Amino acid sequence: MIEMNYFLLFWFVIMGCIVLYLAIANKDWFFKSSSVRFIVNHMGRSIARGIYIGIGFLLLLAAYLFFMREIYPTL
Repeated sequence: MIEMNYFLLFWFVIMGCIVLYLAIANKDWFFKSSSVRFIVNHMGRSIARGIYIGIGFLLLLAAYLFFMREIYPTL
């Protein structure tokens, strides 16, 4: 069970950093991909960037909470 928590921690940190970097750097290939294009077409690129910056921060927050739960299991 502990290995799974560390896997999730690692996965959330990596994905949060990648999504946050791509949204802040405004990478063209990311915002033109088929999965993101729906949001860009309906809400605009700046709002899509804000949404993905929020997703990146949420993933990093989830990783932080997983980490804190490992250190302090009574939280």
